[in-house]
Amino acid sequence: MSHFTFTIRLSYMKEENSIKQFDLYRGFLISVSYRMLGSFSEAEDIVQDVAIEWLRTDTEIIENPKAWLLRVTTNKALDALKRAYKSREVYTGTWLPEVLPDSLITWDDTVQHKESLHTSFLILLENLKPKERAVFILREVVEYSFKEIAEFVGITEANSRKIFERASQKISSKKETFDKYDHNSLDLIRTFFDASCKGDKNIIKELLAPDSEFWSDGGGKVSAVRVVIYEAQKIIRFFISIFSTNNEQSSKFKYEATFVNHLPGLILSRLDEKGLWHIETIFSFELKNGIISKIYAQRNPDKLSLGIF
Repeated sequence: MSHFTFTIRLSYMKEENSIKQFDLYRGFLISVSYRMLGSFSEAEDIVQDVAIEWLRTDTEIIENPKAWLLRVTTNKALDALKRAYKSREVYTGTWLPEVLPDSLITWDDTVQHKESLHTSFLILLENLKPKERAVFILREVVEYSFKEIAEFVGITEANSRKIFERASQKISSKKETFDKYDHNSLDLIRTFFDASCKGDKNIIKELLAPDSEFWSDGGGKVSAVRVVIYEAQKIIRFFISIFSTNNEQSSKFKYEATFVNHLPGLILSRLDEKGLWHIETIFSFELKNGIISKIYAQRNPDKLSLGIF
């Protein structure tokens, strides 16, 4: 074997090992950057950029690959979050995070960490400044030390503690306690939606908390309620007016009850002229005391990356 051939093969093996090593942490990095941004598509873009930077680096001299990758991911997510917050200031209607069916979430979460993917929690994080959000997630969700967080974010250890305390106060002052979810939760959601399609006000009323809320995100690109509805009666009227349709129309739609971001949810799809199903809305629900407290409807097509099936 020539020296040139040996060098090329060695280089290829190093790159292959680097890719394998990166893949060990890909899901973890996406989970962190998603919680930072509330957007899976942006999180995936960031992690792809991190992968490119990783492959351009002499990884053999990196003592702690996971820490190195998390630091780079955190800083790229911070930059993206600053830009995202500016764009959300002029966002059309109500902003909601992107959501995914649990079957497509590519990483493992503990029960505690699953709750940090809930829609209500991601909305709460919007109350934090970018650096507060990064520190809070790295400490509360990823469970890194203040010293490690300081190194990731480029601040002092004392400052990381202060930022975390400030962020925690903002979150705890607005955080609500919701039910734990199981397959019975999905049955309740099916009953709610079936009653909406049948126009049964009484059943819907039994399943909705008097102070329930309805949030809808169309991004100015599709029809959606532009403000949060806070009255149960208005929510009932809305769902019946939208889903109580004739048989001809109902045959063009189907729904699947499934867990979305570890919440009970519904995926509503529409049949097009070519016989393909398009995801039109992903609903997620928060329950309190066995009934629906909050309903979130993600309709913005840019945030429904599941597309056609």
